[in-house]
Amino acid sequence: MMYFEKYENISFTNNFAFCKVLQNEEICREVIETLLHIKVGKLKYKSLEKELKLEIDKRAVRLDVYVADSDRVFDLEMQTTDNKNLDCRMRYYQSMIDAELLDKGADFTELKESNIIFFCTFDPFKKGLPQYTFYNTCEESPELKLDDKCRKIAYNVNAFKKVGDEKVRKLLEFISTGKSETSLTNKISNELRRVQGNEEWRAEYMTLEMLKKDTYDSGFTAGRNEGIAIGEERGISMGVQQAKLETAKNLLSIGLSQDQIASVTGLSIEEIEKL
Repeated sequence: MMYFEKYENISFTNNFAFCKVLQNEEICREVIETLLHIKVGKLKYKSLEKELKLEIDKRAVRLDVYVADSDRVFDLEMQTTDNKNLDCRMRYYQSMIDAELLDKGADFTELKESNIIFFCTFDPFKKGLPQYTFYNTCEESPELKLDDKCRKIAYNVNAFKKVGDEKVRKLLEFISTGKSETSLTNKISNELRRVQGNEEWRAEYMTLEMLKKDTYDSGFTAGRNEGIAIGEERGISMGVQQAKLETAKNLLSIGLSQDQIASVTGLSIEEIEKL
């Protein structure tokens, strides 16, 4: 049996809340600038929770917050479950982002600088570090870095006390403990309260969580090691469809309109009416 967090209690580490808070461009930009010590231009949301998939029979990637300025792309991810696969996950995310970025016939040098950032509520590489930054380097000459414009960073937010930079330390401390002491974390806290008070988003959250629960409880889990990622594996489409119908029944029972249910489950009005 799978249970989900009450909407009014969701924290910034909840994936749904994380994505909704970072829809605020000012906050998203300030988070990136704080972590990477750079200035970021106007952000374009390439989409939130964007699903990248190049071929119908290939594994999809669902990105949490995928944004870009004129020169760079940034993928921000919240990870609360240690599935022992973060290194390979980063590799796959990078490959899918690169394939999505480069138009047919374009030169490889046109690839934008790419930054993949994971906030982990555990120590992903078990070295006790608060931050793990990865570049491609030469084994024979470690000071030689491959100029492929790729950077991957995993933060162990619970090790925030070891961070020297105060702004970064306070941001990681907020993610770890909820304690807010800076202008940025206050903005995140205020935006989180706004998210918690948004009734449309509450309905969306309840629908998505019920769909995950129904899919999980039915045994049609889209990759258990990935933490119930609905729709990532098309081979379970029949199971997902049944779960959507069960979820729609539950949502009808709590008074959601047919239009609301259709918009978040993907079912047609005709299918809902039959219920």
